[in-house]
Amino acid sequence: MKSWLQFGWKQLGPAGRVGAWLLLAAALLLAGRVLPAWRQASLLATELQEASAKQRSAAPPSSARPSLQDFYQHFPKFDVLPDQLAQLDAAAGSVQLRIGAAQYQLQPVPSLALQRYQVALSIGGDYASLRAFLNMAMNEASNATLDETRFERDAKGQQVTAHLRISFYYQAPPPAPGKGRS
Repeated sequence: MKSWLQFGWKQLGPAGRVGAWLLLAAALLLAGRVLPAWRQASLLATELQEASAKQRSAAPPSSARPSLQDFYQHFPKFDVLPDQLAQLDAAAGSVQLRIGAAQYQLQPVPSLALQRYQVALSIGGDYASLRAFLNMAMNEASNATLDETRFERDAKGQQVTAHLRISFYYQAPPPAPGKGRS
């Protein structure tokens, strides 16, 4: 048998021998790298199917879906307004800005059980301080939106006056007894 292999090896020639070595290398690569990866992929696919089945069986019934009332619960009650206005003032003070003119207006939000408290501010300072103030003010209150900004620069270009309108949204109080229901 050994002589037969030697004869076959010589008959292959140089190109055939290189091809045989490449086939041997490919077989070793398949056995050492590819097959274990296929096994692992198959195990992961099985685990994924089991996890999906478990998640489907643990899914809440359709009656437990979030409701509009759950959405409203994410908004704070109106009681926190003084604290949030104090945070606005503290944010301005921390970057050495002073709030000039301010207007406040409370209004219901049409077709939603929310109240909007709009604050219109005029605040002056350098641009970097104004940006820092806005970052702090908006990061402190998750129920705040920046509705409008308008900047005016003085003739020298160093002082900027910002006119801001910020809205805070709160849960609307429940209707008073005897009102709103017929």
